[in-house]
Amino acid sequence: MNPPQHAEWKHIEENEFARYKINLASGNITRSTFDNKLNSVFANMFDFPMINEQHRGKEYCFVYGVSMVDYTRTAIVKKDVCGTTSDKVWYKENHYMSEIWFFPSPKATTEDDGVLMTIAFDGEAQRSYLMLLDAVSLETIAISYLPQNVPWSAHGMHFPEAQF
Repeated sequence: MNPPQHAEWKHIEENEFARYKINLASGNITRSTFDNKLNSVFANMFDFPMINEQHRGKEYCFVYGVSMVDYTRTAIVKKDVCGTTSDKVWYKENHYMSEIWFFPSPKATTEDDGVLMTIAFDGEAQRSYLMLLDAVSLETIAISYLPQNVPWSAHGMHFPEAQF
């Protein structure tokens, strides 16, 4: 699972993360994209968007997702849809991320106060691990290598009611 020396990445605007607005009166649909102030190949090209679920149906500023470039490089993205000043990217060569989950801090004071969780694969060590990231800074909180490898999956499942 080692990436090639040079990724064959080409910017395609239609593939960028975008916001769609529907005018209910006229039926018109407008599409707008976001600035890429990080000038990162990952910043506006991500999938599996996740928000703080406490903000579902309300205005929100932060979207998290997984960016894949040629399926050989993956990164975690934090996108500030209110202004791009808080955009962040977590990337490590030869590490492959799966879908992420956002868990708000119990006493959160801001929308992005929480933890991101993902299962990843370390291509160098050939091992899977559970990773927790600070949702504000995208700094690593903890990594725990798993006793067995978990096949890469685009979608994960979280069951908060489960008791193991």
